[in-house]
Amino acid sequence: MKKLLLTASLLMLCAFSASAQQSKNHKEPRVRFGVGYRYSLGLTEKYKIVSDFGKITSPWGAPEYLRGGELRFEVTVRLTPDWNVGAGTGFGSYDDQGEKTFLGYLKAERLYGKRASRWFNYAEAGATFYPDNGAGLTGSLGGGYRLAMTRRTRLDFTAGLEYLNLVGKANIYDNSTGEFIGIEKRGARFNRFGITFGIAMHF
Repeated sequence: MKKLLLTASLLMLCAFSASAQQSKNHKEPRVRFGVGYRYSLGLTEKYKIVSDFGKITSPWGAPEYLRGGELRFEVTVRLTPDWNVGAGTGFGSYDDQGEKTFLGYLKAERLYGKRASRWFNYAEAGATFYPDNGAGLTGSLGGGYRLAMTRRTRLDFTAGLEYLNLVGKANIYDNSTGEFIGIEKRGARFNRFGITFGIAMHF
């Protein structure tokens, strides 16, 4: 009987030690650095242009340029096992002219489950800065899956909804004849809603 109790005690101790070791191995780092790309697909857009040619406001409709993308660099901090916050910067382009914008953003992540690979939701808010034109706001909500590649490395796949408030160049046309008048480099502001798909590596 004593041998059985001793054996059971040793097995329980080994199981507890293995469980503690596994939890220790899966503990997330406090700080992570990441790099990724986010593809943007516009769904609807409206714009307002104020220029020497007058004020032009459009109704909501299909964006003139559907596609865009962002190269992003960020750092995240683990507040709790299930909550992260972070900040990032990068470069974006949302039109066919390839005009680049700088971007900065803050983010929060809610993770689900206790495994190293798990699902999560995110929320972001930030701003875009065009060197020649001005600044606008941006925000997004979405979710994704975090795949554990190694003990520290994670690969994120994300999808979500985004809002972009952009400033940029606009071609001005005569409303009655359709004749091209000129290019307005400032004062063109676009409001766009769309969907995003992203991939990012975190270390």
